[in-house]
Amino acid sequence: VAEMGIVKLAEPAIQAGDSLYKLQTKLHATTAETVQFSNIFKLAGVQVDAGANALMRLDKSVLTAGANGNEATNMLRRYHVTLTDGVGRLLPYQQQLEQLAAGYQRAAKEGNEEAYVTSILGARDRELIQILQEYNELKEDSASLVSTGLIDPEEAHEAEREIRKMNYEMGQLKL
Repeated sequence: VAEMGIVKLAEPAIQAGDSLYKLQTKLHATTAETVQFSNIFKLAGVQVDAGANALMRLDKSVLTAGANGNEATNMLRRYHVTLTDGVGRLLPYQQQLEQLAAGYQRAAKEGNEEAYVTSILGARDRELIQILQEYNELKEDSASLVSTGLIDPEEAHEAEREIRKMNYEMGQLKL
């Protein structure tokens, strides 16, 4: 019974670590990159999963654009935004976000930020506008945050699985 109390105390940290693990897996990024990506979104008040999904949709649009491009790739090209490396592989999400923000700033200088956002993100992913507007400040703020580093995301994921199993087993006793 005492162990259950300890588990309940540790559960929020384990759930946070598990969420980080899942995001890290989704982004194919290091723990440090994932933490910074997550912090930028959290500091902006934007759901991290919504941001990751928006970038994934944009990636799909970029990869399927073809030789003539599409509305998004043409706008990216217009503002010198590159989401791929020299051989056509997608950049890591953190670098993509940085590129998108730089392009947004260039579009804003021309008074064309609305067209930029509409062409690249569409109406569905407009919550990313704040991140594009404030990216440099958010990145700086994120870098200055102190992380406890107490929990490894992969270990947290395993602990979360164990807790779910234990909760299930305890629930069976109640039947």
